[in-house]
Amino acid sequence: MKVSVLSAGKPRGARESIIRELEVRAARYGKLEIIEVESGSGDGARRDPQVAQTAEGKRFLARVPEGSQKWALTCELSRIHSLALVAELGDMALAGVLGVSFLLGAAFGLDGDVLAQAHRQVCPSLP
Repeated sequence: MKVSVLSAGKPRGARESIIRELEVRAARYGKLEIIEVESGSGDGARRDPQVAQTAEGKRFLARVPEGSQKWALTCELSRIHSLALVAELGDMALAGVLGVSFLLGAAFGLDGDVLAQAHRQVCPSLP
C-alpha cells in the first residue's frame, strides 16, 4: 500500500511534527511520500482566505495519486491516536486498498471540496 502526505507549502511547526510521526508510524508500509503543494492563491497576490483555500484545494485534488483514498487531517473532529491510525492502515493494507493520501492544509485549513471528497477526516494525536 502506498502512503503519501500532501502538504500545502513547506511543513513547519506542528505540521512538520505530524509528518514526522506519520513517517515513523507508516514505515512498515514503505517509504512515506511527501508531496508539497503550492500554498496560497498561487498568483503571489494577497487574497482573502477563501480564495487561497479554494486554490489550494484544486491543487490538492489534482495531485492525489490515482487509486489513493483521501484522508483529510483536520482537527475540527475528535482526535485519533497515531497508534490507532496505524492499526487502521494495517487493516486497509490487508483489505487490498491501493493507497492512502493524508491531506494537510495550510494556515486557512482545507477547502470544503477537499473535505467533501475525503474518505475520512481525522485529527492525529501525537504521543
